[in-house]
Parts: sequence; structure tokens; C-alpha cells
Amino acid sequence: MEKARELVRLLTTWQQRSRLYMVAFGDIQQQVVLAVPGPMRVIVYRRLMLRIAERIARARGAKALITGEVVGQVASQTLENLQVIGSVATLPVFRPLIGMDKEEIMDEARRLGSYAISIIPDQDCCTLFTPRNPLTRGRLEQVEAAERALPIDEIVEKAAAGASGVAATGTMSRIEELLGSDASLLTHQCRTIPKDNLHLPGPDFVDRVLTPTDRPPRVLGGLQRLFETGRLSRTGYVSILPVDQGIEHSGGASFAPNPSYFDPENIVKLAIEGGCNAVASTLGVLGSVARRYSHRIPFIVKLNHNEFISYPNSYDQIKFGSVKQAWDMGAAAVGATIYFGSEESKRQIQEVTEMFQHAHELGMFTVLWCYLRNAAFKTKEVDFHLAADLTGQANHLGVTLEADIIKQKLPESNGGYNVLNFGKTHKAVYSSLTTDNPIYMTRYQLANCYMGRSPLINSGGASSGETDLKEAVRTAVINKRAGGTGLISGRKAFQRPMKDGVGLLNAIQDVYLTKEITIA
Repeated sequence: MEKARELVRLLTTWQQRSRLYMVAFGDIQQQVVLAVPGPMRVIVYRRLMLRIAERIARARGAKALITGEVVGQVASQTLENLQVIGSVATLPVFRPLIGMDKEEIMDEARRLGSYAISIIPDQDCCTLFTPRNPLTRGRLEQVEAAERALPIDEIVEKAAAGASGVAATGTMSRIEELLGSDASLLTHQCRTIPKDNLHLPGPDFVDRVLTPTDRPPRVLGGLQRLFETGRLSRTGYVSILPVDQGIEHSGGASFAPNPSYFDPENIVKLAIEGGCNAVASTLGVLGSVARRYSHRIPFIVKLNHNEFISYPNSYDQIKFGSVKQAWDMGAAAVGATIYFGSEESKRQIQEVTEMFQHAHELGMFTVLWCYLRNAAFKTKEVDFHLAADLTGQANHLGVTLEADIIKQKLPESNGGYNVLNFGKTHKAVYSSLTTDNPIYMTRYQLANCYMGRSPLINSGGASSGETDLKEAVRTAVINKRAGGTGLISGRKAFQRPMKDGVGLLNAIQDVYLTKEITIA
């Protein structure tokens, strides 16, 4: 029953409301087993289910029934049997999956986010009393004759009357519950940069915002593919799984909590099962499984990294691969990091500029990790690596390099220029363009991405353990309400069992699928 509740809760995100009706069917099956010949039992089960469902539907004022039947999926679902089963209904019966094969249905389940729940082992009522050789070509008169041994009207009436209806908890309610004291973020109104001044995400983002640019057609096609993949397909939002932490944080620190992710295939599987738009990782990770997966989900090859095995440690992004290698494996995009503010940033800017130009020439889009790195940016009181004004300027430099997507950490502070007493800023940045509210500060980050002409995705952050789900949902709410395009979340997802990682990724995506969560 819990599995059914969870499926209905998830599917409610795709419609206005749901109500789950649970019918005690075990006793009914026992009556059928005692009265009906074995080969016909499955057909009789389904005819009873349809009768009971129609009784409940009419009581609720429903105009039709919908089933998940597929021709040939199981022995009982032949055209002859479907005709016999459907003959008991007086309401229209719709079968939207009727012509799909198993792989197509699984792909759709992944897109909806229901796959991970559906594969949880469960003893349903059908498997408990399934005959060894079910009838595949039932005849109506034969089945009706067998049913005369049963008190059909009594069974249907009793089952429908005893059905317990449970209203499905909507996604919005679950998000509010997860946010707790931060639920006010859902209603906060932004009074700094008006949303009408922004180039906001939407299904037409490529046509509306990117088509007039100098990006080659193949780059636009790659971005369109990104926006049409995963659960967030055709929404204008993205959910990306990044797994490159093994270079800087070490493989042990990254994968010891869940050693299965030492295997690159499981990284890509998590992205696919989790309904992500893309997977971002190293040349080695993606190259090891490229022929099997690069056509199934967009690959973003991260080309430079900060390695931490050299002693003493240094902070520098160095190249681990080439644009041509990414292109050869079928990647849709390349990614890179610049440590703005560091002594090495001048060289990194030049290297990344050349990489991104080459990527565009080959038809790949580009993602820039716009990070700050300078020991002076961190004081005893505040870490200004996360300051809105400084990260905003990093974003502004990033779009100057023609990065197609900007990845930035969520701002947690402001006023870095003033406290550190360097560079140039303006008092209006603090008096009218930002406040200490994270939505305002993130919107300032977005404003520095040419007002959203280059999409802003925020980092999911490090794994904190039990609070990961709340933190991820909070970050997604802030990003969406600020006008951002999505989240790129890795450690919170892959440092736990795959089922839980999929659930966390889906929770992030639910924020972007929930229409009640609007741009502030």
C-alpha cells in the first residue's frame, strides 16, 4: 500500500489533484479461485476490477476509466482478452500505453520519476493467485458462463462500498514540509530587479533567447537536446548530475560512502534513472562508457580540474583533456572551472577562452564553473567566496567568455568588495539591487549573466547527511524563484544508495515541475 501511495503522490505532480482508492481484493480472488477454472481466472479478476473501478468512478462523477494495459505485455493482454475484459464497462476505457513496448514504458517512467518506485519488490494481488497457464484467447460467452458461479453484483457492491479513499499529498505540501521555517521563501516577493527585466526559462528559451546569438546551429541543437531530456524536458529547466569530485576531493573521500560509484557506469545510470537532463564528469569517467550511453543522455565533459595529491597542495585548474577528445566520444558539451580572483586566473581565462571557442566550432555548448579562490576572500567572520557581489562579478566575466551556461555556488553573504576594500562597486548594488534575502542575492548573480541570456544553475553543495534533502529543495526553490534555470547537484545524490539518490534528484526536479512555485 505504501508503494501505491508513493506512486500516486509522485504522479500528482503532473496533474491538479489525486485521490487513491484502495480495494481489498484478496478475498475476492479467493472466491474466484474456488468457482472459476484456472485458465480464465485472470480475465475474471480484471473484469471484476473494471466493474469495481467503474462503480467508484460513477460515484465520483468521473467520465472515463484509464488503464495501463499493453498489447502482448503479459499473457492475459491479448486483443481477444482485452475485448472480453473491456466489455463489462459502460464508461469509455482509455489505454494510453496500449502500443508501447517495455523499454518505451520504462523510459517514460524515468521521465516521470516513477521508475525507482515501480521496481521496488512487492507482492501485488495479481501475482498471488496467477494460474500457471492463463487463457490468451478468451471468448465472451465462455467467460460469462464461468462468472455465473459468482455473486457478481454482491461482490462489486461490497468492494466499492468498502473502498477507502485517501487524498494524495500534493508536491507543494511536501515541499512546504521539507522547507519548514524556510517556507516563507515560497511567498517572498522580490522588490529589487523586476522579473520582467529578466530572460526567464521556458520551453521556447532556445528560440526566444539564443537563436539571435552568434552560436552555431549545432550548438543551439545541443542546448535544445539538453532542454528536451529527462523529467524536466520541455520546461526550460535543467537538473544535472556532476561527478568530478574524485580529482580534487580524492576518490576515497568522494566514493567511500557508496563504493559502487567508483564504477563510472553507475554514475551515468544514476543520472538516467534520476531523470537528469545531463551528466557532467571527467574525460575518463565518460570516455569509459561513451559508446553505451552518450546517445542516451547528454555528456558534459569537464576538461580541467584542481588535483590535490601534489604536496604541498596548490589551488589551480589544469587541463586533463582536450575539446577534440570530448567531441570524439559524442559529448554534447564541455565544462571548465576558472578560479576568479586567484593568481592563476589570468592563465585559466585564456585557456578556457580557447577551449570554449573550439567547442563552439565543433558544435558543443559550454558550461563554466565560475568559482572564486583567494585566501584573502575568507575572513574570521565571513567567507566572501560566497558573496553575492563577488560571485556576481565572476558570472559577468564568465558570460564575457561566451559560456553558454553559468554554474555558481548559492550566495550566502554580500558586501565582499566593501569589507575586503578592493576593486570597484557601487552603493546601489547593496541599497537597491540586493538585500540579505537569498532570492535577491541569487537574482543579482543572474543579472550578471546578461539578465538571464546565459542560464544560471546553482550548485547543490556538499553532502551534510540527514539534512541533504531539505538543503537541496531549499536551493532549488531559491534558484527557481530568483529566475535561475536549475540545479547541478552531485555529492548529495551519489553518496547514498542509488534509490535514495534518485529520490533526491526527483525532489529537486519536483520544485521546477510545481507550477505554484513561481518567479518572485
